[in-house]
Amino acid sequence: MKEGKITLSQKQLKRLKVMNAYIDGTIDRRRAAELLSLSERQISRLKKGLITQGEAFLIHKNSNRKPSHAVSKEVKKKILQIHSLPEYESVNFLHFKDILADKHQIKLSYTALSSILKSAGIKSPKSKKAKRRKNRRKRRDCPGELLQIDATPFDWFRNGKMSSLHGAIDDASGTVTGLYICENECLNGYFETMRQCVLGYGVPQSIYSDKHTIFRSQSLLRNYYQNLRMINLLKS
Repeated sequence: MKEGKITLSQKQLKRLKVMNAYIDGTIDRRRAAELLSLSERQISRLKKGLITQGEAFLIHKNSNRKPSHAVSKEVKKKILQIHSLPEYESVNFLHFKDILADKHQIKLSYTALSSILKSAGIKSPKSKKAKRRKNRRKRRDCPGELLQIDATPFDWFRNGKMSSLHGAIDDASGTVTGLYICENECLNGYFETMRQCVLGYGVPQSIYSDKHTIFRSQSLLRNYYQNLRMINLLKS
């Protein structure tokens, strides 16, 4: 059998030169990938093909002619005509691909369809997720029913040092009932804030706080409420 003559383009010759250097061990896979602007996985496939098939592997079987799976101009035109129908205006590319296959017997890859539509200036509509509606808690009706307490770390004194502002606010009226600054969020900060609240507004029926460890320690909480009762006794 007579061997055919292999003719390589300049691009293919460069690819062959780099791959030979990689196969010989002159350069590593990463360097070969950089020189050819390919991924390391593609370099591995090229190496395997060259070793098993030789230089012929570099010549695509469809060189100088359209691939057998190329979409014809007529089909492209038909796809665009179908997409222009009002019922498909809000359909994304993936859904439209299924519609073409099921209703119009046009089967093609998502990549091919996307390329055709994008070339015509068509963009795939983004799916709109239903926004979760947040149920806002209703405020208490009467002052003193619920007190919200929290601490906010910030450079309050503008000296480059963080400190925590402890605060208490009445849920019903929005009145700030106590404020106190400490170096860190701590029980003493909340105690002083509540001392101001109790002396100025009385003991609240309930207190709402975050999940800071201060409010999860049973011993600290017992001490905290004992101090609140003492403040109330002193006030009366």
